[in-house]
Amino acid sequence: KTFSAINYDHSKFLIIDPNIIWGTYYGGEVGDEIAEVVVDSKDKPTIDGNTVSLNHIASSGAYQATFGGGVYDYFIANFKNSGKLNWATYFGGNDKENCYGLGIDNNDHPIAVGNSESQGLATVGAYKDSVSAGGASDILIAKFGTDGSLMWCTYYGGESAENARNCVCDGKGKIYLSGTTSST
Repeated sequence: KTFSAINYDHSKFLIIDPNIIWGTYYGGEVGDEIAEVVVDSKDKPTIDGNTVSLNHIASSGAYQATFGGGVYDYFIANFKNSGKLNWATYFGGNDKENCYGLGIDNNDHPIAVGNSESQGLATVGAYKDSVSAGGASDILIAKFGTDGSLMWCTYYGGESAENARNCVCDGKGKIYLSGTTSST
């Protein structure tokens, strides 16, 4: 959102003091960090990031109700326009995940990206169904429904470590990633 002040006295301070519509706390008992915020077509925010918290992350009926293990798990949380939590889930395996970015497609499906060292997170028919045999981390891309269900998940990467830092979607639903790789 932007503000415009066309005709005002430039010799005086201009103060823009919008009303706060809502604010909330979200997180568990240990450590949580937000990586990205996106807003859908109905102005509802979704956040993602990393957590080590064992409580107060997943909502009732979540895709993944408990912490997977390892160092970090992804978390994804969607809020209603009123600021109340709509749904939230953990996403991760028994090793380390790092979530760095979040996109949203033209159907309001959130797409969380980062990297993973865990096996077994990819869905059936995924581009790549396991992380590199050498044990290096691969990019992890997970697309969720508007209700918090996992639509699909895949790994992406070569023989060394990869990391997705962000993603965007075009009008046709194609996902574009940015990040880093050590693979040749």
